[in-house]
Amino acid sequence: MPARQENGDLWERAYWYCGAQQSKYGGESCPEFDIMEANTWGFHTTAHACKPPNENGWYSAESCDFRGACEVDIEDVGAIDRYGPGAEFDIDTLKTFSVRIDYHDFEGHFVGYTTTME
Repeated sequence: MPARQENGDLWERAYWYCGAQQSKYGGESCPEFDIMEANTWGFHTTAHACKPPNENGWYSAESCDFRGACEVDIEDVGAIDRYGPGAEFDIDTLKTFSVRIDYHDFEGHFVGYTTTME
């Protein structure tokens, strides 16, 4: 997503990238959806919402949820013993597995998502 400066101009650095954590690392803030943050032992999907931008389309760092709302966390959903490296896990991360994200909307507005792994 193109990052905007407070005056509405496109941000010239970092290929105009923005994200909920960008201001912390030097950049511009905006809503962000992390579809898959994963490694051999963990899997997360996280939505980072922001309050509405100013009249120029700029999001202040304070308006964005830096931590985000993690909807899928292997530990939180009680699946820590089902995801990991080895045949004893339902999802053996040493082998290929599929991840599917279904997005839900209500009257054209994003309201949630479902993550399925197999």
